[in-house]
Amino acid sequence: MKRATIALAMLFLLVADARPAAAQLGGLYDGLGAASGTIAATGTVTLERQPEVMRLQVDVMGKGSNPEAALAALDDRIAAARVQLAAFGADKDSIQVDEPRITESKTDRQKQMETMLAQRLRQSGRKKPAASEQVAVVATLTAEWKLQAKSSRELLLAVQPLQKKVVDADLAGVGEEKLSAEEQELMEEFGGYGGYGGDEEKPGTPVFLFAAPVPQADLNKATAEAFGKARAEAERLAAAAGAKLGPLAGISSHASPDTDYDGSLYGGYGSGLYRTMQRIESRNVSGDGPPEAVGALPQKIEYRVAVTAAFRIAE
Repeated sequence: MKRATIALAMLFLLVADARPAAAQLGGLYDGLGAASGTIAATGTVTLERQPEVMRLQVDVMGKGSNPEAALAALDDRIAAARVQLAAFGADKDSIQVDEPRITESKTDRQKQMETMLAQRLRQSGRKKPAASEQVAVVATLTAEWKLQAKSSRELLLAVQPLQKKVVDADLAGVGEEKLSAEEQELMEEFGGYGGYGGDEEKPGTPVFLFAAPVPQADLNKATAEAFGKARAEAERLAAAAGAKLGPLAGISSHASPDTDYDGSLYGGYGSGLYRTMQRIESRNVSGDGPPEAVGALPQKIEYRVAVTAAFRIAE
């Protein structure tokens, strides 16, 4: 009998601790703070949209022996990039450049490769030629293309050649940097990664995103539907507990693009795409900017609306 009592007590603890992600009976509910004596539940609605805009983001770099020379090189690169983007059909008014900022002229992986090269040269009795210190400045360039595709198939056929043109154009100018014979040999020994690996991304890699606006009327409708789902889930839980719902005790909502992004699939968690998706999520949490669905792939994109509601338990 004692063993049965202990087993029942352990089962009670396990059940009490196994709180559903979308709903909870009593206690504190994360994000809403539902008080004891309430039932809280969450309803979610996902809106699908066909992308209407393709956006480009790329960091353009200029290098020089001093800041003035680096800024002049950056200005030349930006001017050339504007001409190229216009030739590729980008909306001219959408081509924007943010303020320049000082950055490292070489990535950590490039520095590591240089250290390994210096060690190899010392072992062979040679010295690495002295390299002049350079100042590097970078500015983020953005542009947009209007999309007319009515299906994911049409979208893929339209954007793939365009993206290839942009990538091949080397807007950032990083392809102009030449490796010495020793650096080329070392790079080949390490699989030809060119000084980049893991989650580190080659500077100047273009980031493409797809977006579509979410009309306020659609957002309002989805919010009402999400609340209905939350109430239905709360009623189901109340019935399971042999109780009935009372009046609404509290409500909260969250709406944002479905930016569940697997960095391991699209360039790593250190990639420009991952950082951009994180900024989009932060912007939507803060409520800045109009609502829009955003995605990283040329396919239908999603906008998710969630409503959490807490109800008092009827006496």
